[in-house]
Amino acid sequence: MTILPGPAPAYPLTQGVSGGLGNVYTSIPPGVLVGPTGTGPCIGVIIVSPPDSNGNVTVWVYHFQATDNPNATLQNSGGFPPGSTVVLSGGWDTDPQSMGTLKSINTFLNSHPGINVAGYFNTPALYVNASGQFFVFQSAIDTRDDRTIAQPPHVPPLPPEDANP
Repeated sequence: MTILPGPAPAYPLTQGVSGGLGNVYTSIPPGVLVGPTGTGPCIGVIIVSPPDSNGNVTVWVYHFQATDNPNATLQNSGGFPPGSTVVLSGGWDTDPQSMGTLKSINTFLNSHPGINVAGYFNTPALYVNASGQFFVFQSAIDTRDDRTIAQPPHVPPLPPEDANP
């Protein structure tokens, strides 16, 4: 997986999934991105099916909070086709509840080897479009190669709060 150079195409609409919720999308309109938003201590999960005979993908989006049971939720989601791809986002590695949520997701993924884990991005928002292309903060991620996991673009540190411009 690599981040494509240059800005991603302009997407006028995003549909975020809030904490504790999940959605299944079978038809994402052109120009729309879907994904979990605001995943700080929460963990976002996007699962994309392989294309069907018409080239359409099914997308499952989850925003798991510490009080959720991701393993049970994913087990009861009706099954994911072999060859599906998952990308995770969010989480705080210093927060035990966040790591517990991630552990529950990993328990599910480890018991489903037919799902390709394409990567993890430590970002509060991750999106996917109708063709299954992932976006982090509007930077495209190419899922055709999962051998190299790229980090989101570097963001310079903010000045101290007491600094006056």
